[in-house]
Amino acid sequence: KKLTPSGTETKSGQNDSNESNHLMGSVRYENRAAQNIPREEIANAEDLHVAPSHEDEEPISAVDVAEENLKNDVASIQSEINSLIEVVSHRSKEEGISLFKTLLSNYPQFIGTTYQQLLSQMLHDASNKAGPHHFELSEINSWWIEREDTSSNNQ
Repeated sequence: KKLTPSGTETKSGQNDSNESNHLMGSVRYENRAAQNIPREEIANAEDLHVAPSHEDEEPISAVDVAEENLKNDVASIQSEINSLIEVVSHRSKEEGISLFKTLLSNYPQFIGTTYQQLLSQMLHDASNKAGPHHFELSEINSWWIEREDTSSNNQ
């Protein structure tokens, strides 16, 4: 073995080519003894010290998808009720009833929920304020029930 100008060892029979030195640098041989690094270590549980995480975890809140969908549908039907109140004010009461029954039939998911009473009350209040047609709350509630009976007969 001989020592090269870079301080690395070269083996006998190896030519020190200027071409390879300029292109990629000279060949460097590592000492094999330094490569015998143990890859596994065994430690006792008593020797381990685990620190708790200092990051605050964000709480996970469960979302009731069905309830969220109902809330979104409430916003939609409220908008539709307000629009229909305007339309019904220029039509006969019978046409208005037919339009509201059709609207309510598009939202069967509210039947039997607290939203049904809320929406019925909203329709009652809006009709009494805005238009010439006034609907009784019991009459509006019957529109839901009639739709429920009709849908159960179709099954």
